[in-house]
Amino acid sequence: MNIDDFGMDIETTDALKEQLRTSRSIRKALAYESHFWFFYIYLSHHVLYPPADFHKEMFDLTQDTSAGLTAITAFRGSGKSTIMSLSFPIWAIIGKPGIKYILIISHVQQQATQILANIKSELETNSLLIEDFGRHMDTADTWNSSTIVLSEHNARITALSTGSSIRGLKQSQFRPQLIICDDIESLESVKTMESRQGTFNWFTLDVLPCGDINTHTFVIGNLLHEDSLLSRLKEQIHNNPKQGIYREYPLLQDDKCLWPAKFKTEEDIEKLKNSVFDDVAWNREYLLRIISDASRVIYPEWIKTYETTPSVTDYSYEMTTVGVDPAISEKATADYTAIVTARLYESDGKPRIYILPNMVNKRLNFADASSAIQNVVNSLEEKASTQIYVENVGYQDALSQYLKGYGYSVEAVRPTGDKRTRLSALAPLIADGTIVFPKQGCEAMISQITNFGVEKHDDIADALVYAVMPLLEYTHRPRVRVWDEKPEGF
Repeated sequence: MNIDDFGMDIETTDALKEQLRTSRSIRKALAYESHFWFFYIYLSHHVLYPPADFHKEMFDLTQDTSAGLTAITAFRGSGKSTIMSLSFPIWAIIGKPGIKYILIISHVQQQATQILANIKSELETNSLLIEDFGRHMDTADTWNSSTIVLSEHNARITALSTGSSIRGLKQSQFRPQLIICDDIESLESVKTMESRQGTFNWFTLDVLPCGDINTHTFVIGNLLHEDSLLSRLKEQIHNNPKQGIYREYPLLQDDKCLWPAKFKTEEDIEKLKNSVFDDVAWNREYLLRIISDASRVIYPEWIKTYETTPSVTDYSYEMTTVGVDPAISEKATADYTAIVTARLYESDGKPRIYILPNMVNKRLNFADASSAIQNVVNSLEEKASTQIYVENVGYQDALSQYLKGYGYSVEAVRPTGDKRTRLSALAPLIADGTIVFPKQGCEAMISQITNFGVEKHDDIADALVYAVMPLLEYTHRPRVRVWDEKPEGF
C-alpha cells in the first residue's frame, strides 16, 4: 500500500502517512472506526480522483444511525454504488457496526449478482484487507449467485432483484440489519403507473418490514420519473423530515461543479455533455432534472394547482359538468371507469376551469358505475344544475338512459378522432392556467395526462375532455346563470 497513490487530498501529517504504511494496528484501528478511512486504505484502487465534499457526506451518512431510511440521488459516475454497495457492506460487517445480515437489492438479478461478485472479489483477493483483517472466504463458506456467508463473523450478505420474495429472511437470529437498494428501478419499469405503484407497494410492504427496529435502509439511484420510488421518497421526506434523510448530488449545483477534482474545467463538463448526445438523458442522469420528452401531450411543468375551490355562490361561478368514460367490467384486464368533475368560473370575460378532487378511476360493473356517478353528483352543492356527459359507444348508451331515468341531466357524447387529438385540444389551456387542478386528489389524473402514451390506462384523459369541452363551448355563449329546478330523484 502507498498512501501517496490514493489519488486524493486527505489532510494527514507525514507522520500519520508513515504510520498507515507501516503499522497494521493503526490501519486497523482507524479503518474499524471510520468507513471513510476503510475505503481509502483498503479500496484505494477504486479511487481515480480526489474525493469531493459530497463523497465525505455519503460516508458520514453510512455512519449515521439516527435515520431508519436514507435516500440518495447522485449523478452517473459519482461513485455512489462503489461507496454504498461495495465498500459499505464489507465495512459494515468487519468494521465497527458489526452487522450480521445485509440485504442488497438491484433491479434485476444479474445486477444484484454482479454487486455480490465484486464484494466477493475484494474479500478473496484484496491482499491488504486479508493481511489486516484475515481471509473471510474459504471453502467452508457458503457462496452462490445470491449469497455470501462470512462464517468468521456469523454474517451473511444476500443479493436479490426488485420484486423478489423477501419475507422471513434471517441469518441465525438476525433479520436484515442493513438494506441497500441500488438502482431498483429502470426507465422501462417507471413507464406505467401500475409498475411504479407496484414497486412502491413492494418497497413499503415487503422491503421495509423485513428488517428490525434498528434496521437502516439505503435507497440510491436516480430520479427516472416524477412518480418514481425515489421521487416519492424525496417528496415524503421533504414533507416530513422525521421519515428519513434525503440527499441529492447533481453534477452541477448553482452552476458549480460538485466534483471539481474530476471535472477541472468547463471544457471537461462540456466534453462529458457532448458524449451523452441526448439532452433529456443529460438532464436526468447528470443534473437530476426530469425533462419532458417530445412525445408528451401535456408537460408536467404546465400543471397549475389550487388550494381551495371558490364557492358556487361566487358571482363568477357559471356551471358544473361531470365527464364519464365508462368501462363496464371488473376483469383484471379491463379499462377503468373514469369520472371527472369540472367547474367553470368567469371574470371579466376570462374563464377559469377548476378540476375538482372527487375524481373516480376504478374497474366497475354497471351497477357500481352508475352508483359512483350518482354519488359524485349528489356530493356537489350545485347538483341540481350539474350536467353529466357520458361517452356513448355501443352498450354505453344504456348508462346514459339509466341515469336519465333517475332524473339526472345527461348527454351522451360520441368521441371523434383519437385520444391524443382530444387531449391535445386541452394542452394550451392547461399550459396557460385556464384549467387548474387541486393540489391533492387528482394525482392519478395528472400522472395519466402527463405520461399519455406510455401509461397502460388513459381513461381519465377522455373523462377530463368530456367534462371540460362543454364548458369551453359555454364560454362563447351569452352569459346566463343556470340554476335548474331540482330534478326528480335528488
